[in-house]
Formats: sequence, C-alpha cells, structure tokens
Amino acid sequence: MAGAPTQYSNVAIAFFDLETGGFYRDDDILQISMKCGSKVFNRYANPTKYISPGSSLVHGLTNDGSALYHRRVRVQSSPLQPILLELLHFLEEIVGSPCVLVAHNCNFDSSRLLIKIRHFNLLDQFRQVVVGFTDSLSLFKKRFPGRREKGSYKLTTLAKDFIGVSPKEAQEYAHDAMYDVKLLEKLVNNYIAYDDIVQSHKSFDSLVELMHRKEESIVYLQSLRPLAGVVSKPMLERMAYAHIDFDSLLNAYQTSERFAIDLLERRVDGRPQVIKTRRIIDAILNYLRSYDDNHIDGGAN
Repeated sequence: MAGAPTQYSNVAIAFFDLETGGFYRDDDILQISMKCGSKVFNRYANPTKYISPGSSLVHGLTNDGSALYHRRVRVQSSPLQPILLELLHFLEEIVGSPCVLVAHNCNFDSSRLLIKIRHFNLLDQFRQVVVGFTDSLSLFKKRFPGRREKGSYKLTTLAKDFIGVSPKEAQEYAHDAMYDVKLLEKLVNNYIAYDDIVQSHKSFDSLVELMHRKEESIVYLQSLRPLAGVVSKPMLERMAYAHIDFDSLLNAYQTSERFAIDLLERRVDGRPQVIKTRRIIDAILNYLRSYDDNHIDGGAN
C-alpha cells in the first residue's frame, strides 16, 4: 500500500464487494466477497425474490427460486443470515483487529450491507469489529484528477489504465465480486496511502444513523431536490414514497440509462408503477445526463 502506516497502524484494511439482485435498497445480496491480506471470504446467498434482468446482464447471476446460477452454472449458496454470521467470524477471528471496509462506490455497498445486518439484529456485533467504511472511488478521483471521460473512474477502467488488466479479462470477469475485490486491492496497494484510507472512512455509527433517516420518505424527498425544477412536487413525492433517492437514481444512470428507466418505472407485471409518462422520464434522464457531464462522477464499479 502506497505510503507507510502511522497513527492508524492497528486498524486492518479489508476490501469488499457485493453483487445484488437490483438497485433498490431492499434487493437481495447475492454475493459477498472480502479480502484482508491473504485472508479471503467469498459466499453466495440464496435469492429470495426475482433478480432484475438488468442486474443479471451485469454480473451474470440468475435464479430459479432459491437456486442461484452464475453464467448458467449453479453455484453453492446459503441463506444470508448464516453467511453474515460467517462474515462476522471472519472479521473477529481471522482478521483479528478493528477494520475499515473499503469498496469502490462504497455508498451503494455499505448501505445494502448495513440494511441486511440490521435485519438480522447483528448491528451491535458488527459495530465491535468494523470501524467504518471508505469509498475508494473518491480516493481515486483525488489521486488521479482530471480524468474527464465518462466512466474513467470505473474499477475496470482504472485497472486497464494503471495495472495492465487486458480489456478481454476485464470484460470476462468484471462484476464477479471476488474478482473486483482483488482488482481493487491491487489498485489501492499501488496508488493509495494507508492513512488516506483510514482518515477518509465514514464511521459505522454515522452510516447506521444515515440508514435510519433514509428510511423515512421525507429524506428521499430531500435527496430529490435537484429534480425540483425538472418534475412536479407531486411526482417527486411519488418517487420518494417508492424509496427512490437521487444517489440511487444517479448510480443506476451511470451504469446504464436502461437501469435508470427501470428504477423510475418500477414495473409490476409489465406495467409501470411509479412514473408512467415517457415525457417525465425523458426530462429526468436529460437532467441526469447534464449532471453527470458536469460532475464527471465516473460511474459504479
């Protein structure tokens, strides 16, 4: 890891990634991968509901009931609760010291992980071993400023540009959580200082508090304020009630315009449930396009 550890040398760094069944905050976690030095954790979780076709196109995971398949080959999967208990054991016994968990576009992964940890009443246990979470995407933006091209801060793009990963390899293996974790570890170890990782973390408790607040629709509505001049207040309230927040919408758009449309429509039995008018969807997409061009956010991993 670039730079020598100083005041934070007692904190372990664990890299992690999730694959999920969709972009909604309550969608299934399907794969959890983590790496701390030579210690590796990788588990597949049983799906409890339908995996969105858009997500399957990205990570290759599909399901038939609770049976999970990766690129049409069935993988061994388990219920999520025992997997989280295994993960807790991994952090307590194998990593063995308080740790910061690092992910690329960590807001997505940390929020989904914390939702499930809370669902199984494990917050207190994880709080004892996880100091907080750090977003490597933000760190790479500071380390390599001026990359103006859309998608230039994606994990696979950084890997191709800085550690020599071939386009063929990136295309074949990207969005397998374990592969992405190994890429992230190699990139961070070469270009990001240890202290920068730890100093940039958001504490476990602060993210739990944020999670609680986001569960109230008023918070979703506040997050949608950038769209206040784009669509009507009743439509924003409808989006907030459906638990669509601006970060999730932007994250979906940066991955694929189709994902953003799916999020805005939230179809059931082929019929849109949230936004039903294409004119409104186009207005939102135009705003996201302009916002993304101005902020050069780089996209999701």
